[in-house]
Amino acid sequence: MRRQDAAGLRAIAKPALSMGLAIVLALMIARFFLTIHPSARRQLENKTQCRMCNLRGADLRGAQLSGKDLRGADLRHADLRQADLRQADLLGADLQYAALDGAALDDAVWSNGKTCMDGSISHCLTPDTAQLIQTRGCGRCNLKSATLAGMALTGVFLKQADLRGADMRHAQLDDADLSGAQMGRANLSGAALIRTNLANADLTRADLTQALGSQAYLSNARLPLARMNDGDFTEADFRGAVLHQADMRRANLAGADFQQADLTQADLTAADLRGANLARANLKGARIDQARLDGAYLQGALWTAGNRCRQGSIGLCLQ
Repeated sequence: MRRQDAAGLRAIAKPALSMGLAIVLALMIARFFLTIHPSARRQLENKTQCRMCNLRGADLRGAQLSGKDLRGADLRHADLRQADLRQADLLGADLQYAALDGAALDDAVWSNGKTCMDGSISHCLTPDTAQLIQTRGCGRCNLKSATLAGMALTGVFLKQADLRGADMRHAQLDDADLSGAQMGRANLSGAALIRTNLANADLTRADLTQALGSQAYLSNARLPLARMNDGDFTEADFRGAVLHQADMRRANLAGADFQQADLTQADLTAADLRGANLARANLKGARIDQARLDGAYLQGALWTAGNRCRQGSIGLCLQ
């Protein structure tokens, strides 16, 4: 090989090798902080502030974090069970899917800027959440990132409330009024939503996995990229709803009304759509493998390949 060619190859290989080493180093650092090495945990407990820290998935069970400045920290999926977070500043922190069972939160500043009241164990009790629990109503309230998991909230009034990023896992919300609520990235997995009014609500990227939403009212609701797999939404009203790229695998949607709904690129694999009304719905690019469509009304629907189902399309899209 000529000397100039060899030199050229070295010139190309050197930056590529440097980039590769940088990527490996970055991954090692990320893994170190995600698992929270004992020494790193001690450093965190000894620090007064850890703003914008990457603590995603960190094991912080029982950690002493009282009074810590954790503003803007990424605490998604972090294990904070039994942690001491009293007087901690969590303004702007991302606590989606964080485990807070037994965590002490008295006087902590929550992600939405509200201060947790005395007696906040496992849940951050703010004036708004206290009002909700006591009076069963808190329309237009700021409940962003609220911790409402497992709470009995049947029939509550939360019209146009801000529930973005709220933890509502397994909450009982049957017959509740959540119309027009802002619920982007809210965690409603396993929640009871029977006959719940969610008309015009924004549920973008919300987690409704295994939710029980039979006869729920979701007309004109926004659910793009929502996770609804394995949920029960029998006879629910989805008229005019936006379900673009929604994950509805194995969902029970029997008898649901999807008239004029946007189901483009939705995943309906193995979904039960028996007797559902899909008239004039847009299913272009949707996945319907193994979906049950017995008795489903499909007249005027825009089918997966972009063709329009003609009159008489029941259970089968007639070209």
